[in-house]
Amino acid sequence: MDIFPRYIQARSARLKPLLTLSSQISVGKKINHFFTHKVKVHGHDEFIQENMIELMRKYKLKLPDAVVAATAILYQFPLLTSDTGFEKINCAGFELILYDAPVWLSSSGAGNI
Repeated sequence: MDIFPRYIQARSARLKPLLTLSSQISVGKKINHFFTHKVKVHGHDEFIQENMIELMRKYKLKLPDAVVAATAILYQFPLLTSDTGFEKINCAGFELILYDAPVWLSSSGAGNI
């Protein structure tokens, strides 16, 4: 009688999304810990303000994105983001690292938690 193994397979198939969500939440907690304990906050200065305005004009960026890009340029930090809007920036000192955001961080998946 192979009914029992089929029951086990069906049950594990239903649990798999829960295990995946749990591991994603664990990764999210690690990322949150990194940013709350390891990241330094730098102050605003005139260089950032001038570059921010230039980036907004030249690349049609919104204010928050321009501030982030100008700060990355000033401190020579690579910008790690899933926002493909930064791909249009082409200037010296700007390094972009794109990654695919997990489903639970995307706008369509945000309400699913």
